[in-house]
Amino acid sequence: GACLLAASRITRSPRLMLEAVGVGRALACVQTANGGWKDAAPSSEHCTASDFPTTVKAVETLDDGSVPAALYFLFELSDRFAELSIEQPAWLGRTIDRALNFSVNAQLENGAWPQSLVARPGYHEFATLNDDTTTGMMRVLIAAHARIGNDAHLDAARRGGEFLLRAQGGGG
Repeated sequence: GACLLAASRITRSPRLMLEAVGVGRALACVQTANGGWKDAAPSSEHCTASDFPTTVKAVETLDDGSVPAALYFLFELSDRFAELSIEQPAWLGRTIDRALNFSVNAQLENGAWPQSLVARPGYHEFATLNDDTTTGMMRVLIAAHARIGNDAHLDAARRGGEFLLRAQGGGG
């Protein structure tokens, strides 16, 4: 999606913009009820209405930068609509809002983020620095705060920073 969007900007191609919008719509369509995404997305074939309901029930992942990547793309897509003076589809703002709420709500009490939200015991639910999980979530929430001004985003990023300082131990 991000490549299609960048190419549409450079070439001014409406076709590439439409393809990027299709990727954004697919992301919105497979977003979970909590506002996250599964590690393997289901088909978006069930999304035929313009205002599709949230029907995906699944265990969400924060692994491999999935949530920040989706949000950065959706931010860029929103920006592109504004650049073109085109009203963005209602689903786009809702998808962003739900993903940001998910990002704040998925934060662990200690300030970090887990690899995934799981129903079974294991390492997935513990604080995760691997694959840029915690630091990636912090960066996207800082970017969201700069865009939207919601202090909950900045507060969550700060809690993540405090976790990182504690995780380093006393020696810094």
